[in-house]
Amino acid sequence: MANATITDALRAMRRLGTTSAGRLTGMNLDDAWRMPALASGAPGWPDGLNALLADRTAGTVTGDTPAYVVFSDGFPVCWLTCDAVTVVPPADLSRNQVKHRDLAVEALADLVRYALSRLADLRDVRDGRPDDVDSGYGTERLGMVRVADPACPARAWWVPVGADLPEARRRINDTIGGGEPLILVAHGYGDYGRSAHRLHLDVLCAINAAAEAHHLTGNVVGDWLAGEGGLAPGLVPADEVAPKFAEAFVGVFSHELSYTAFRLAETGWEAALRQLGAIEFFDTAKYNRHLFDREVRAITNSRDTGGGIVVCRRRQD
Repeated sequence: MANATITDALRAMRRLGTTSAGRLTGMNLDDAWRMPALASGAPGWPDGLNALLADRTAGTVTGDTPAYVVFSDGFPVCWLTCDAVTVVPPADLSRNQVKHRDLAVEALADLVRYALSRLADLRDVRDGRPDDVDSGYGTERLGMVRVADPACPARAWWVPVGADLPEARRRINDTIGGGEPLILVAHGYGDYGRSAHRLHLDVLCAINAAAEAHHLTGNVVGDWLAGEGGLAPGLVPADEVAPKFAEAFVGVFSHELSYTAFRLAETGWEAALRQLGAIEFFDTAKYNRHLFDREVRAITNSRDTGGGIVVCRRRQD
């Protein structure tokens, strides 16, 4: 295993990826073959961990079973269970080991959604609910979110979400109880749903509201939001999503050149060029590139809402 920097190793830990930064190592138990001691533990390791590893090797997997173990100088300073709970065993650690442990605990408390969803899949299978596993095909649960109580992130449910935020909150509260939900997966929300580190229910509802107002899908508005910097927390507040999208929305066109022709007519350039007899000399392709590089963006539209592209004005900073 090639050595990474501490920063790279912590980034890998947030993905539950096996990694090594020399004296600091993170090990996904799916890669346990890399460290034979993980089969049943080792002398000097915490007794609780050794017993859990032996049970895992024997085929007994529960919510307390380690899924990821972090080592500092060869000693397991903490581990993440299959229920996404970080365990810090009592131990006499060196100053460097304490530093590594604290960094690892912070990283494991901020797992990427993909890693959390994978743990939720494993929990679903253990609990006899294989139909709840996320297949990765977004078309299967369009407009739905997979939510969990942050206190138990590996126990997740699928809940439909619309444009009505109070109704969405009611549905989720009825499912997981009160408090702010941890949203693991959101299908049908474009690049925002796929790429944002943390998803926010009010933003998802605002995406739905903007999509409904323009007879589009949430994927279109989510792609627009991500392109406008919406992946950065708070850059586009939820209450501004619908009005900003309405301001940016130009229309639905069959393809880019269709919009370019519309733009030439709208500005009066086409009429002027024809009057001068110069329309055949105008570089339409170059103008098209300028428009879509500088002024507008094209977003693939769903066949269900007409196909083609949705054209939106770019934010001018």
